[in-house]
Amino acid sequence: MYKKIIKSLTNFEKKITKNFNTAQMKLWNILIFLLTFSVFSSILHFLVWVNWNPLFLQKVTAQIVSHILNFLGMPSASFGEYIRVNNFGLIKIVKDCLGWKSFVALCALIVSTRKVRWKNKVYSILAGSLIIFTGNIIRLTSTIYFGSKSVADFKIIHSIIWQWGLTFFVIFIWAIWLKYFSGSKF
Repeated sequence: MYKKIIKSLTNFEKKITKNFNTAQMKLWNILIFLLTFSVFSSILHFLVWVNWNPLFLQKVTAQIVSHILNFLGMPSASFGEYIRVNNFGLIKIVKDCLGWKSFVALCALIVSTRKVRWKNKVYSILAGSLIIFTGNIIRLTSTIYFGSKSVADFKIIHSIIWQWGLTFFVIFIWAIWLKYFSGSKF
């Protein structure tokens, strides 16, 4: 069934694009990429709409960050989704601290990329989830660590550096992936 659908869509696309020149074909590929990205990104909007509750992930993330902080010599303890850091206070790991939006964005970018085998996309999504999770743990740990040491203001580290940093991190991962799997040159 799946192969029939793909074959039908491929034949339909060939009929539409058979007389396209190079520039038109590039625009067509951009259109298909943007449409696919938009459809896949609707998962993010759906999860926000249903008020998805990843409390288990929040607790696990709090525990991991607390253990790393302790390893770095910063006494801390996790209580559910909270981390108490000595001389800094109580920090709540909320849903948006999990990097799940970055994960959905990376998945949407990978799925939307054309001319890459699905097998490679699935493996890449699995590897990408591990990379995003690890990057997010580093983000949380460094934000708390540097914020508590007064290296920089906590809000600046959290709101400006790392929120934008995670966005660029996702684009960087996708760009490397794109170069590796599609042979594209940047």
